[in-house]
Amino acid sequence: MTEHFGNDDAANTLQWYVMRAYKKELAAEQALSKAEGWTFFLPKRRVWRVRHGERRQVLVPAIPNLLFVYATRRDLLSFKQSCPYLQFAIWRKTTGSIYLTVPDGQMQDFIRVTNAALAQQTDILFSSPEGIDLKRGTRVRVRSGELEGLCGTLLKLRGKRAKRVVVMLENVAAASIELPPELIEPI
Repeated sequence: MTEHFGNDDAANTLQWYVMRAYKKELAAEQALSKAEGWTFFLPKRRVWRVRHGERRQVLVPAIPNLLFVYATRRDLLSFKQSCPYLQFAIWRKTTGSIYLTVPDGQMQDFIRVTNAALAQQTDILFSSPEGIDLKRGTRVRVRSGELEGLCGTLLKLRGKRAKRVVVMLENVAAASIELPPELIEPI
């Protein structure tokens, strides 16, 4: 989903905006957390790091420079005054520039997949939409478990043995998680 620059009606509509924070995702997360009333999502994953000779798991941003904020464009523009490194993700086309937004349903599914993978400590893959060929996939629905009702595409990714359920955010990103076959049914 996208929103054109000059659209004043959309300036007061609550939607999920794709935002960039070049190498400052955690600072943007901290600034949004301190300001009250903001809903945002920063996809994270677990990685092993060695610090002071001790090896442990830490949470790091999963998609470099990217986070999602649920707000009106007008509110985000005023918030950006105090947080200059937070920028709108913009898609430049021959017909004009467009703010990248994500439909609510897609964003909720994306958040559910990411949070479920963190809670279960399972492997989740993030990629650009260009890296996944959805023509080969079958539309499926998760019929039980934590992700019950989630709709996605079943794919076999190169280099992975198991099939994975992929949730796409149009023109932005894709997240995939491995699920047991007994939890999945074709749509």
